[in-house]
Amino acid sequence: MGFLTISKNDCLIFENAVYIWTAFFYFPTMIIYNVTVKVEQSIHDAWVDWLIREHIPEVLATGYFSDNKVYRILAEDETDGISYSIQYFTDEMSKYFDYISLCAPELRKKGLDKWGDKFVSFRTVLREV
Repeated sequence: MGFLTISKNDCLIFENAVYIWTAFFYFPTMIIYNVTVKVEQSIHDAWVDWLIREHIPEVLATGYFSDNKVYRILAEDETDGISYSIQYFTDEMSKYFDYISLCAPELRKKGLDKWGDKFVSFRTVLREV
């Protein structure tokens, strides 16, 4: 009975197979920073314009997020305001933490200075499953 011998070429084939398997089954986890905002009717149009033209570009310019999406939350009763979900995407939790500690306070202050108490917001962090 002989021993199994593996040549250098066999190792390369094995390494490539592992690499292909890993690349096929490895899905990086997406971290989503979600900001839910309810905006008073009196500032709605101006606020949406500011969000799209000014605020989101400033958040993305920090380099911590790769993309974003904005969704209007559908509600039967919008008499007390219109709600939105603004989502920012990153591939590393450390980028989210850096953004929160280094950039978010200044950007939040700009929004508060501009709109005062005409909106309310809360934030959640999500991980893609």
